[in-house]
Amino acid sequence: MKDVFSYSPSDDIKNKSILLIDDIYDSGATIKEIGKFLTKLGASCIAPLVIAKTVGGDIS
Repeated sequence: MKDVFSYSPSDDIKNKSILLIDDIYDSGATIKEIGKFLTKLGASCIAPLVIAKTVGGDIS
């Protein structure tokens, strides 16, 4: 899941709050990686919202 996200320079997210929506939380890899990515781009706050969680997934 590393280095799979891209960024369009026309989208300025520096010092912005981001609501990150994901359909299913399993291992948390998507949220963790996109969170790191958005932080590097300067987002000031990232709030994840998940619709469903798989049974037995790792929530750490």
